[in-house]
Amino acid sequence: MSDSIEFPIRADEDGKGWFYLDHRDDIEEWAALRDVAREVVEQYFWALQPALEAWAESEDAEVVVIDHPTWPRLGLTRPEWRSPDLPAVEVVIEWNRKTFLVPMVANEWPYTAVRVDAGLSPQHPVFSAFAPIRKRLQGNANGPWPFWRYELLERDDDALNPEELARLALRSLRELWAAAAPVLDSLTGARP
Repeated sequence: MSDSIEFPIRADEDGKGWFYLDHRDDIEEWAALRDVAREVVEQYFWALQPALEAWAESEDAEVVVIDHPTWPRLGLTRPEWRSPDLPAVEVVIEWNRKTFLVPMVANEWPYTAVRVDAGLSPQHPVFSAFAPIRKRLQGNANGPWPFWRYELLERDDDALNPEELARLALRSLRELWAAAAPVLDSLTGARP
């Protein structure tokens, strides 16, 4: 048996693969920092709570702060939106801790949403009521969310500024609240 094997040569078009192989230990160590970075960003989201409390008072709303192990969220709701048909409706900033900041996976980013905690079918009136808002605000609907959209920062570089992301999410939440609250008030008969 001959040991003369012709292995491929290190080619320029494989540069990214070779870069990883040459720096594998450092890259894996850096990737492991994602959980720590997620916790840092979450601190900025939780720091929005006092602003939400002040805003809730002016909107005759309640603050939602749920530190769920997988789906944490914060935002506003109105008690009068609750009914047997809609047990809990919230307008929130939400994220998935398992995938938050994981590049190129579903739910890499936080999103603003109208969340309905009930097993509603897509034929429920709340989903059709939000169709115009989804179109205007470029949102989506599925699962317990008659409206949701990712919050993505426009960046010039690879840096992610947690304060800018939290401010963007808050601005988006305010925009969604302005559109969603009248619809939810009308659907639930909460306000004339």
